[in-house]
Amino acid sequence: MRLKIALLLAALLGLLPAADGKFQVGKSFERLLILEQGRLKPMDSYARKFLLGISSRSRAQGLSASAWFARLLFEPVKASEDAVFRVYNEETITAMGLQLPESRRYSFRQLEPGMEKLLELARAADAKPEATRSLVEKEVIGLYMSLSTFQNLANSLAFADTGRHIEIAEEKNRRLFDLKPGESLTLPGFLARRREIAAKLPAADMHGGHGGTPDVAELFRIMYWVESLKAVPGLPNLDILPDYRDGSERWYAPWVYLTEIDDKSHDDTIAALQKATAAYKAGDSAAFEQAFADFDQRALARIPARFAAPRPALEVFYNKLDGFYKAEILYGLSFVLILLFLLFNAGRLRQAAGISLALGAAFNLAAIAIRTFLTGRAPVTNLFETFVFVGLTASVLGLILERFNRRGIGTLTGSLGAIGMLLISGAYSSDGDTMGPMVAVLRSNFWLATHVLTITIGYAGVVVAGIIAHVHLIQAMRRKTEPAALENTMRMLYGALAVGFLFTFVGTVLGGVWADQSWGRFWGWDPKENGALAIVLWTSILLHARLTKLVDGHLFAAGTALGTVFVMLAWFGVNLLGVGLHSYGFTTGIATGLFAFTFLEVAFAAFALWWLKVRAPRAVAGN
Repeated sequence: MRLKIALLLAALLGLLPAADGKFQVGKSFERLLILEQGRLKPMDSYARKFLLGISSRSRAQGLSASAWFARLLFEPVKASEDAVFRVYNEETITAMGLQLPESRRYSFRQLEPGMEKLLELARAADAKPEATRSLVEKEVIGLYMSLSTFQNLANSLAFADTGRHIEIAEEKNRRLFDLKPGESLTLPGFLARRREIAAKLPAADMHGGHGGTPDVAELFRIMYWVESLKAVPGLPNLDILPDYRDGSERWYAPWVYLTEIDDKSHDDTIAALQKATAAYKAGDSAAFEQAFADFDQRALARIPARFAAPRPALEVFYNKLDGFYKAEILYGLSFVLILLFLLFNAGRLRQAAGISLALGAAFNLAAIAIRTFLTGRAPVTNLFETFVFVGLTASVLGLILERFNRRGIGTLTGSLGAIGMLLISGAYSSDGDTMGPMVAVLRSNFWLATHVLTITIGYAGVVVAGIIAHVHLIQAMRRKTEPAALENTMRMLYGALAVGFLFTFVGTVLGGVWADQSWGRFWGWDPKENGALAIVLWTSILLHARLTKLVDGHLFAAGTALGTVFVMLAWFGVNLLGVGLHSYGFTTGIATGLFAFTFLEVAFAAFALWWLKVRAPRAVAGN
């Protein structure tokens, strides 16, 4: 029994290997370091990002992202038949001049005939200002980039495939490569002598204008074909070969190393890739693992100690743990259970909801802790991180409220706030990588751990208070709610808002000190600063008005519910203005959602006040 429980927990935590069939890519391939957009990451992270970008999924053909990506690298012909390209608009397929069955996903082989037309459409769409592009035009640009990148990566290890043969017809060239009768030249065999051959060829146009003898013409044709397999400049490449010879950090793709870098120090590393290719085609998992273990060892040995060493094994564990997704599921379960408790008043449901909320918070915390260790910085450097951090804070605040007042409201608030934040965070993780380099203005661990964390906790407090305010107003609109229950909710509301006010105020002051150190002024009426000040002023007005009894509980709750609007506007809405020192981006596509949220909140508060101040008193008077 204990073994079964242990295996169940291990599976939940992502500690057991995924069953991807007989062939397992192994840890060495998953941990293989690759440089992308200024960040060294394990191949597992790279594969997940790529597959998520083209397919909106982290698995394909029943394979994990790493296993499918290995299929793309080592068996590109088979991978080209996999339906992995997500196309949302049928108009995009029609515009490419293709007649395909309506489907959510298509294969590269299905879409390849339309790439020439797609390039034409993408160029026309790219010439327009981004704000004026239609949904189809945006998809056209994205689909062309996805297909081109797929093609780029499919050829990235072609040099290591001994199964790719080059037919040599000219006898002089056959003697040059020591080919026996009936024997053909392999692509790796040609590349091994490419530099030597190129040095012997006269300066000529590789497109055929060489004007030489038939044997020279044949060599030029081969070299042109080989050049066509190289990566297209500007598209993602397989940068897995480190080079620190001149004291700087550079990483090359194998093709670049073989064809452009006059250096043979990576020849053993290249040989390991050839062994890996042969092992994959033979279905030999052990030999494949050993080949990449050798590759990793040689590559890592070239990174000087003074350069920050990544932790690929920990990041792979983080990917497999998928803590935020598990937290999202547990938060959702907690929310459903607590709703059932409020409907049927079954004590065990409340306890189960609390346990589910606590487990969700544990996974949320574990994922944030691992991210912090991996990046070496406080976990609030982009909108994705702030949302998942606020989600954790909301769940913890909900658990605290429930601990002191066991009526389910704390669990309801915590689960709803947490699940909402994690769902929103998904919009900022659609590219699959949320641990990229920071913008320069945020590169201060001290202030990230003080100002940003403090004010983010303040945001969470105001949001939690806003959720409780909604609960209070709904309770008040129900005639059967007991006065004691309303008073209980009001105390929780007041306490949560006080926490939000305190942390927002302290965070704003700390932000002014940071601004003074960074920009030479404490306050500059920047939109972000104004947003934080608006939250402080709004919450302080509400707290003082309630404390001095200038407003009743209904007005106080309605004002607190509207406080969530102030938070959202200050959090990232001000970035829509595109001005100010705090405008770092992260705003694509949020305007519509923000306006809709604001409208709904104002409408709810207005309706609740109308019902409580006008409709309900009339109903009572009519009776």
